[in-house]
Amino acid sequence: TSTSLFRVADDFVMNASGAVDGICWLGSYPGVAPATDDFTITYWTNSGGLPGTPIASFDQSAGGLSVQRADSGDLDIAGSTMFVYSAKHAPVALSDNVRYWVEVRNFYGSSWFWQGSTQGNGAWQDSSPASGWAGSLARPNVSFCVSFLSGCNLDTNGDGIINFADLNNIVSFFNTNCP
Repeated sequence: TSTSLFRVADDFVMNASGAVDGICWLGSYPGVAPATDDFTITYWTNSGGLPGTPIASFDQSAGGLSVQRADSGDLDIAGSTMFVYSAKHAPVALSDNVRYWVEVRNFYGSSWFWQGSTQGNGAWQDSSPASGWAGSLARPNVSFCVSFLSGCNLDTNGDGIINFADLNNIVSFFNTNCP
């Protein structure tokens, strides 16, 4: 969640080397959503199956993270509105087949919850952030995606090959508006 007393990180493995320049996720507020959010996104190395050393951190209130929020039209298990978030930040170089962690926190002033997912092995939750990643494995995994930049701008799907799959990605978006 979002308080200074609790945090959650989830692990991921890149299938190709490159850079991440954004992230998307699902979240909700118990009650009414605030007018503004104050997100911080932090990428971590892996250390013995836990978040290790911070690689990069981006703060919305400091201008390092541009965040958009949209109503998903769905409710979480407690009946609160779920929102879809997307954020852009400076590129973070990551290597393939290496385990990393990402932490999403919202410091707007009250409770905010990063929504669960059925994918993966579970997220790590920490109830005492000042003492490192002491805590436990949380179930289920949290729900997020990363925006991957490969070294080749024409490789639209990030598979390392420029082929008809990339062309299909472009053609399918002709005559549509950007979100």
